[in-house]
Amino acid sequence: MADYLLGIDLGGTNINVGVVDDRGTVITKHALPLGSPETRTDVLEGIYRATEGALKRAGMKPDAIRAIGIATPGTLDIAGGVVVLASNLPDWENVALRDLVRKRFGVPTVLENDANAAAWGEYWAGAGREVSSMVMLTLGTGIGGGIIMDGKLWHGFKDSAAEIGHVTIDYRGRKCACGNIGCLEAYASADSTVRRFIEAVKSGRPSNLERMVNERPDEVTSRLIYEEALKGDGLSRKTMEETGFYLGVGIVSILHFLNPEMVVLTGGLTGAGSMLMDPVKRVVAERAFSRSREDLEIVFARLGGDAGFIGAAGCALTGLETSAS
Repeated sequence: MADYLLGIDLGGTNINVGVVDDRGTVITKHALPLGSPETRTDVLEGIYRATEGALKRAGMKPDAIRAIGIATPGTLDIAGGVVVLASNLPDWENVALRDLVRKRFGVPTVLENDANAAAWGEYWAGAGREVSSMVMLTLGTGIGGGIIMDGKLWHGFKDSAAEIGHVTIDYRGRKCACGNIGCLEAYASADSTVRRFIEAVKSGRPSNLERMVNERPDEVTSRLIYEEALKGDGLSRKTMEETGFYLGVGIVSILHFLNPEMVVLTGGLTGAGSMLMDPVKRVVAERAFSRSREDLEIVFARLGGDAGFIGAAGCALTGLETSAS
């Protein structure tokens, strides 16, 4: 009898696959480095090998799996199960990924955006399991997001909802990598945190990292900045707190528009802990309407790097339940 679910998280460097039960508890997981694929076939073979590796580790055959969920970056046609375009993978355009995986393993399969899947993972089996509405922000190179309202993922008209990193917080501000001006991502992502820090050092602000900034700027990371802040570097701390301030400004807009019960923060920047969270909560307390912040929880994610495959598996379960009804 097929009792388990399988989630595939197709990342930029690794393919993470996990087998979970119907409550999101991880039975086993397996990671396979993506390497440097040159063709579409290379990527597909990597997905198949990673999936087979997870099944082998669990001591299972495909017929033990009720459904498979795939979390992937890029522009998707979710209903059609097609990756329309993912620029970080070779020849990854108009790939009928759902049907290819379904045919390979003979198991019902669904496709989901990676940020949405991670948000669903936290909602289903992590920080958000006690709420019905939740917004998650993924703070990495950019800022991704996922929105759950009334227990359902919100995809939008063209599967393009939750581009939270491109909420405008300063219409005359910094240019974003997307080409727009003043996006949240241009202020509160890991990359923008590093950029602001380097600008401050080069303008003459003192820091323990001054020599590295001047000689090896490519080695400066957001993690290094918050680690120096913990050691007492004033500029590093101020930079991280500014990131929290900008993030809080963006969250206020989200609260006024969606009024969720919970906001979950995940990604590398959350390692800064209270340096990031305290200014976020302070800005929300000062700027959000009282009804929008009443009983609101702003928390860090619980599932870490497993959220993607757990959420993908959860989306597969939801797909089964939807088709059954």
